[in-house]
Amino acid sequence: MSQYDVPENDAREIMLLPKEGEPTDWIANDGSENVISIAFPAVVTKGPPLSGLKVVFDYKYPHDIPGERIRATLFQETGKKRQRMRQRVYQIEVRSGKISSAHQLPHEHIGTLRLNFDKVLNFSECLDLFCERCNLTIYGDQEILDPGKFELLP
Repeated sequence: MSQYDVPENDAREIMLLPKEGEPTDWIANDGSENVISIAFPAVVTKGPPLSGLKVVFDYKYPHDIPGERIRATLFQETGKKRQRMRQRVYQIEVRSGKISSAHQLPHEHIGTLRLNFDKVLNFSECLDLFCERCNLTIYGDQEILDPGKFELLP
């Protein structure tokens, strides 16, 4: 168990609450040259108000070997500005390409609980499953596009 994970029962309660969020564009991640991210707040639409919920999608482009990493996380941020703590409520992590350890197998975290998936999911499947599990509705003009697909605009 990590201090950065919400306890499993609390995570399941948070996941059940209906939420909505308006995504932004993919942006370069300051911490890595081949990672891009989308981050936006998730607002509870029905039930007790719960502040500090944040959705983060990370996509790691293949560097030297074929493969990518897709990670979608629902965090809960608590505390005051200087003492803010970010705890993981739910996360999906999928890698393609060479898997060098059991921890790199496709999996999900429900708070402190870690469960492996039976197969590798593509980006669209990860997005759909994440929204379903977190009871998240995405709205607004900005669609979350698969960053691994390069499409020329007309």
